[in-house]
Amino acid sequence: MSDIALSAGSTRITIAPLGAELRSLEAGGAQWLWHGDPTFWSGRSPALFPVIGRSPGNVIDIGGVSFPMLQHGFARTSVFDVVEAMETSARLRFTDSPETRMHYPFGFELELAYGLAENTVSIVATVRNTDTGPIPFQLGFHPAFVYPLPGAEGLVHRVLPAREDSTAYHRINNSDGLVEGAPAYTSGPRGDVEIVPGMFDTGALVAPTGVGEAVRYTAGRAAIDLELSGLPVFALWSKPGAPFLCLEPWSGMPLGAGEATRSIDHSAVALQSGSSASFGMRIRVTPSTKSSNQG
Repeated sequence: MSDIALSAGSTRITIAPLGAELRSLEAGGAQWLWHGDPTFWSGRSPALFPVIGRSPGNVIDIGGVSFPMLQHGFARTSVFDVVEAMETSARLRFTDSPETRMHYPFGFELELAYGLAENTVSIVATVRNTDTGPIPFQLGFHPAFVYPLPGAEGLVHRVLPAREDSTAYHRINNSDGLVEGAPAYTSGPRGDVEIVPGMFDTGALVAPTGVGEAVRYTAGRAAIDLELSGLPVFALWSKPGAPFLCLEPWSGMPLGAGEATRSIDHSAVALQSGSSASFGMRIRVTPSTKSSNQG
């Protein structure tokens, strides 16, 4: 099960069939994606489907019946079929099976399409309903980028949203994975978030109202820009002392604190039979002069 390698000019990425996960992103002579050291976190950029976040007891309710469901769903631990692999593009597909129906009793196809250009990776996730009735689901991206950014060691790192409004972030508590009701952090008046030590010691931060259609992670002259479509919720996460920062655009919210049961319909997209829905994330890196001169 070899990784797929794409290249465009000096920009190179690899994609694993397991989870259709982006595994590396090299541009300007530097690596921009977290390398998955299990000392902190073995993930790199998993796709989240059909749920986002944890469910109490790792169980979800579907029509009054309980089904096992681990955190963030099963797509990230499932092997995708490689539909196409070209020099600058690839498509990978995952379909329902008797095994997935033990967790999620619906017919579906999930396809991730990758496109590569100089300094830019485009990812489109498309869900198709192959069932006879509507299917509820959530979908999210969970990319982890290096911290500090290449060539920006010792500089202040900020997250700057396209929508320049003060934004409330709620804590996703590490103890139970549920979203606390009261805001734990409020951004600057233009939505800016400064990344500081200890920020994620007790859990991720999620903005239910999102950040708009784009967000920038930057320090000095180095930057990563995300352009988003169909993903109105936004979260930030890392682990204490870890050299990465996750910028996570989601279709919906995890479960809130105090809720003992999770329904599959919670904050879900409802897709009609025979229909499809697409969710996009374009990653554009801007190397600093220092990082682009490396190697």
